[in-house]
Amino acid sequence: MRKLFVALLFICVVLILASFYLNGYRRTWRQIWNLQTYSSPFLDMRVITGSAESLAAGYDPYINNPYDPLHRLFNYPLIWHVVLKSGINLHWTNPLAVICIALFFLGLALFPGKLTYPAIILLLLITFSPAVMLGVERGNVDLVFFFLISIALILVEISNLAALLLLLLGVLFKLYPVFSLGLFLDVKKKDYLKYILLVIAFAGLYLTLMFSDMVIIFRNTPKDDFLSYGVTALSTHLFNLYHFRYITISTILYLFSGVLVLLSLYFGIRNDIGRFSSHLRNLRSFWAGAGIYIGTFLLGNNYDYRLMFLLFTIPQLVEWSVQKNYNLRWAHIALVTSILSSWYSVILGFFSGSLPNGDSVVFYLNQLINWILFVALSYLFIASLPSWMFSHVGWKKIPPFDAV
Repeated sequence: MRKLFVALLFICVVLILASFYLNGYRRTWRQIWNLQTYSSPFLDMRVITGSAESLAAGYDPYINNPYDPLHRLFNYPLIWHVVLKSGINLHWTNPLAVICIALFFLGLALFPGKLTYPAIILLLLITFSPAVMLGVERGNVDLVFFFLISIALILVEISNLAALLLLLLGVLFKLYPVFSLGLFLDVKKKDYLKYILLVIAFAGLYLTLMFSDMVIIFRNTPKDDFLSYGVTALSTHLFNLYHFRYITISTILYLFSGVLVLLSLYFGIRNDIGRFSSHLRNLRSFWAGAGIYIGTFLLGNNYDYRLMFLLFTIPQLVEWSVQKNYNLRWAHIALVTSILSSWYSVILGFFSGSLPNGDSVVFYLNQLINWILFVALSYLFIASLPSWMFSHVGWKKIPPFDAV
């Protein structure tokens, strides 16, 4: 199955390259995925290479970044200065972006523990969705972190320490990989708990020491609404369009998300969805991918290319979806909403001209879909956790039963 998946990935990539050659680069992105492009490709990678040139020229890219094509301020932690001072410049943009893309596809080919035909189809459908292709077109470094987590999923089966060090390295450069710590979980063994606690402690200490810098990074990070998901995506939209009070709306949405998390926790602990998994790596991949979506959703506002981490959830969600277990109906919901969210840009382009206020209607529907996906993954994440994690809790799980 893996060979078939890799072959299909290769064929799809070749077809895209052929379209670039026959139809043109920008036209391909526009016609197939309804994505706006710039005259210079790999715009997100240019933030890094442009910042390196600005730093070499004596500018502080956190304050003034004249060598970035759009003059965007640098929004990565200070440790990235190791990269900025390595000698790279704007001429490195294309090679670095191509390396990031190649690593992404390599990680995608390597991470699944076991694949079925439906899982292959859905993986391809989301891989070549507008959300993931947005990250490819922009040459975003999240592609590298997808590869890093893929390798960590493999390493944890060989060396826990190596997987731990790799994940900690990711946290140093981008904080959100901490949400993938579910990759250390095991259905039966409790030994992995110490690695989870080490990652949490490390991330907490790092965030505390770098808090002032993180505030600057948050301020410098662009906040989009139409191509974004997260708790504050809606408040950003309402502020930009109607000048609603951003803090007020965001507070309400965070309170609402807190209620949803508590409900997911309650029903997830109560309901037993079973331990249906043909391979432990698929289950760990789900915990990693779902954790990243849930965590980044709660962080506030994320560009849609970060939906690429939903790919980690697909093999296990497919396995759950074919089980006759009423408590697993949320797996079907998670799969459907993952697809709809990933293909939002194309859906937007289709309905924007055919419906009155089509852009707004599709935007609000997409936000609703993202919230439903948040609930589905939160419930499944909690309900699938190893039973030993709740052995000291006086809750009795309700056993699964066949759906009528």
